[in-house]
This record gives sequence, C-alpha cells and structure tokens, in this order.
Amino acid sequence: MSTSRVHRTMPQGEERKRSDGGKQKTRLATKATLHLDLNRNAGFLPDFVLQKVRENSRHLTKDEAIVIQADGSRKRSENQDEVYQRLHKILVESVSVDVPGVTSTEKKKRVQQLYSLLS
Repeated sequence: MSTSRVHRTMPQGEERKRSDGGKQKTRLATKATLHLDLNRNAGFLPDFVLQKVRENSRHLTKDEAIVIQADGSRKRSENQDEVYQRLHKILVESVSVDVPGVTSTEKKKRVQQLYSLLS
C-alpha cells in the first residue's frame, strides 16, 4: 500500500508531560493514526471492495472515511504495523460477507453424488 494514497498522521518528536510530583518527563509520541477517505484516497482498491466496505463496514465515519488508531506499543513502528493490520482485517471482513469460503471435500462429494443421480 502506497503511503502517498493513504493519509497517515504519525506524531513526530518528543513531548513534555508533567508527572504527579510536578517533575517533567520526556515522553516519545508513538501513537499511529491512519485516515483512509474512501471518496478520495482509496483508488488503489477495486470498486467491488469499496462497495462492500461501504455496505458492510461498521468502521466508517459520516464522511465515508476509515480512521484507525493504535497506541498499544511503546514503539512507533509496531503501532504503524498494527494500524495496517487492522485496515487489512476491516477490508477482508467487509468483503468476506459475500464471498464464499473454501468448499469442504464432504460437500464436494455430496454435490457429485447429486449430479450422478440427475444424469
């Protein structure tokens, strides 16, 4: 996925926070946020996928954008990876509603038996 097509807000640098005792601590900003506007920035996705995301996704905002945030790790790179994993999961879940899974061998055998009865 090209970073030029997906708007990412990744914090830069350090920020100073006060702790309980009034002492200042330097904390790194590691939160990762991904904004995917389906109307403008989702040209890399097939039309079928976009349609299914619009129909089936509970993650859309009013402006038809998907906003994902991750701050569970202390490492920025791990939070960025988490954001993209969540986006992938959202896309797969939206499309898999209408796409059938793998047919089991038992089901294939039953269908072949039905075809043999009809012949």
